[in-house]
Amino acid sequence: MLVKAIKQGGNVDEAVKDCEENAPTLERIEEYIERPVKVAATKVERLSFRLCKLIARNDGKQRQKILALAREILTKIEPVEQKKRSPLPMR
Repeated sequence: MLVKAIKQGGNVDEAVKDCEENAPTLERIEEYIERPVKVAATKVERLSFRLCKLIARNDGKQRQKILALAREILTKIEPVEQKKRSPLPMR
């Protein structure tokens, strides 16, 4: 609101009036809170899902893909200082 007042040449009263006119009502806020929201999966969640699918259909040929995907997930979730060591063996 203060930024808008400055943009309008320092007219705080006009900015307050504009804010009051355009502010959402309590009913509108309650509707927003109650509305179901579909949350997009994070990159790690998508990678984890792929990893589980690979493990589930592992026929012995998926080992390298499983290890590569597990390493990618670890790089996304490990703290920076722990990235210096490789927790999974390289083959």
